[in-house]
Amino acid sequence: MELKRYLEADSKLALEKIRRIHGDDALIISTEKVGNKTEVIIGVEEQKDDEVTQPETTEPGFKKQLNNARVTEEPNSAKDPWKVLARMNSEIKTLKASMETMQIKVQTEHQPISLDSLDAKVNDAGFNLQAIELNSHWQNSHIFLGTPGSGKSQIIKRIALAKLENNEAKPLIISASLEGLELDYSLASFSERNNIPLMAIGLEQLAEILPKMANIFDLVLIEANTVNHITQPNFEDVDCNLTRHLCIAADSDIDYLSREPNIDYNLLNSVVLTRLDLCEDLPSKLLEMTNLNVKITGTSTGHKI
Repeated sequence: MELKRYLEADSKLALEKIRRIHGDDALIISTEKVGNKTEVIIGVEEQKDDEVTQPETTEPGFKKQLNNARVTEEPNSAKDPWKVLARMNSEIKTLKASMETMQIKVQTEHQPISLDSLDAKVNDAGFNLQAIELNSHWQNSHIFLGTPGSGKSQIIKRIALAKLENNEAKPLIISASLEGLELDYSLASFSERNNIPLMAIGLEQLAEILPKMANIFDLVLIEANTVNHITQPNFEDVDCNLTRHLCIAADSDIDYLSREPNIDYNLLNSVVLTRLDLCEDLPSKLLEMTNLNVKITGTSTGHKI
């Protein structure tokens, strides 16, 4: 018996090819996934030169099989089944060893980037991966934008708590929304527990209200709930020192940054990377971000406040 290996996109294609080449007499030895393909190993009878071949007939079913058996069977052609199995096992081991060698070679050729190389890329990109609340520039006004679940409110809470722990003046927290007055419940609860002032406004009111609040508070932290946080709103009319930050969850898809045709690239100059503890492959995510035109200025992760 001879072993043959077929590698196709799925088992259906593999079995169709085997049936087309070898008919229904092929013996399926094993079927398993190899990468994104399906490997099928079969056993087929070896063809001998002196073997009599029966011409193809149109006889269906059992009669055709019986006629084929009469031609090919010989009284002394019986094989020892144990020897056949032993040979099959030997050939399977050889084939598996060859496949493992090939797999090791492929893995070597596509070896992930080393941590040293990643550190070099991160440094070259100017990423700052320390906790966002440890930054020393928390003065004036800062607005945080991002998709729902990107950690905007958690960032604001961590910065506000750091101010309280350092016995600094309490900041003002503003919840601004395009869709009327929407107050984040977690921010409201946090503000009440820590006696930190909080106000909810419409995003269109920001240009009018923020300059007044900036004259009263040393630090204003704004959570923006926008429809399109990449291209809207336009804060050029805000008459005060306002810094924008884009919040991106590490466990989210960031392909939209390269697909967005009207992206405001100034917003990408301060990216806060959040939810690092939920990212399954953080090195790959960081490597992906080094290939984009972004600058990480801090991180926010861990338990919710």
